[in-house]
Amino acid sequence: IKSLANSSNYSSLIKQISKEDKNRLSIVGLTDSSKAWMLYGITQNTNKSSIVVCSNIFQVNKIMQDLKFYATDIEIVYLPARNLQYYDIEAESKDIANQRMYAIERILSGKRIIVVTTIDSLLVKMFPNTRYRGEEFTLKVGDSIGINKVVEKLAKFGFERSENVEGKGQFAVRGGIIDLFCINNDLPYRIEFFGDEVDSIRTFDPITQRSIDTVKKIDMSQVSENYVTQEKVDTVLSELKKYAHNEELSSE
Repeated sequence: IKSLANSSNYSSLIKQISKEDKNRLSIVGLTDSSKAWMLYGITQNTNKSSIVVCSNIFQVNKIMQDLKFYATDIEIVYLPARNLQYYDIEAESKDIANQRMYAIERILSGKRIIVVTTIDSLLVKMFPNTRYRGEEFTLKVGDSIGINKVVEKLAKFGFERSENVEGKGQFAVRGGIIDLFCINNDLPYRIEFFGDEVDSIRTFDPITQRSIDTVKKIDMSQVSENYVTQEKVDTVLSELKKYAHNEELSSE
């Protein structure tokens, strides 16, 4: 990457990108691998995040592989297109939803990253930033909170309740224990309650079910773009009250 600094064209490019005014710049004459090399250099030397828009998933896989070769200090994040499915919704895979929410979370974090996506993903209208911000939830050892409150929060965040936690975005409840797999972690958590108090939090192997390490707190965020907000709950309740009131008037 250091050899890029010897190129006058590259130095001029960095100056143009660093300007406050928006410019459309075109770079030609690069091979596929050279595109990743140039993109990483630009992201590193301008201290700005970058987004790569590909025409298909094959290009996504190629550019991500090339970028990971260079970008050992910058996270490469894939933002997939939303899976629009109008039937058999129960059979829908949660992987795409989890990947999208992880990418959105990383983008909103403000950290320098390189996002790789497809044109299909950008064609689908997204919710405003306020839909994703301010909905984080931190659980610490010693917190006094009922297990039902935690379950309610997880359901609102879009977590799927199951018998056993096998994948990200799932949780399971057994007595005073909640198993939870957040989308931004490699291992699930096991939260043990003593009454209404969080007694311990440990990571565990989802296959062997053996505990691995203890942690003091976990940060949870939504795993689905269609999670239930308090505003939505209030709106539905208000509409139901209006409907019930109108039904009473019509019956009279």
